[in-house]
Amino acid sequence: MVGSNSDWEFQVKSQIKRRYARQALEDNFRPNSATRMKELGYSQDMISLLPDELQGAFSGCGCPISDLTFAGNEVVIDLGCGAGIDGFIASKLVPSGVVISVDFTFEMLKILQNHAQGTPVNVLASDVESLPLRSGIADYAISNAVFNLTPNKDMAYREMHRILKPRGRIALCDLVCNGELPREILEDPLAHTTSLGGVVDEDKMRSALEAAGFVEIKIKNHSQFSVVVAVMITAQRKGSN
Repeated sequence: MVGSNSDWEFQVKSQIKRRYARQALEDNFRPNSATRMKELGYSQDMISLLPDELQGAFSGCGCPISDLTFAGNEVVIDLGCGAGIDGFIASKLVPSGVVISVDFTFEMLKILQNHAQGTPVNVLASDVESLPLRSGIADYAISNAVFNLTPNKDMAYREMHRILKPRGRIALCDLVCNGELPREILEDPLAHTTSLGGVVDEDKMRSALEAAGFVEIKIKNHSQFSVVVAVMITAQRKGSN
């Protein structure tokens, strides 16, 4: 897999950080975010929970929390959270729980910090491939258009599995491709920043999740997203018995 070389991974991550830092600092997000969010599965009630600044910073490919049921006391980890939209919505659904929103771009986290006070949201600056979190703490892990950007997906999936409680669940919105991407995309670090270079096909994604230890893997809700396909991925960590 392209991305196994540490120099390559460093290049890719540096490009991604620069892109999203610039996007945050320049407020250079796509217009009509609320309309886009509705198209991708967010209810008006969900969108109404968001401050305008967070709503305007949407850059996902789906609505991961739409596939989860909340009792109100869960621990939710929002991986590669960006401005923290999904974790912020989740925080309103777990008033007695905890949300940990993780991203390695400080400028994006700053947007979330502007609105996290008084909520169960905790902001954590970290790479999703190496999480400074205790094993077995999370009921749910969510992400939105993140793992397509991640160079070492195997490591990221293992980390996600590690932090889940037994029978903890994941709900990811991500991108897959039909067949192999062109070589010029695979070998261009800049392609990763446009959400293309790191996209894998569905079979590879499923195999990597299985290798990380996940069970009951479902890949569904396929919809065209530029030249690739947006999907919802759900899976579970095995129980202790």
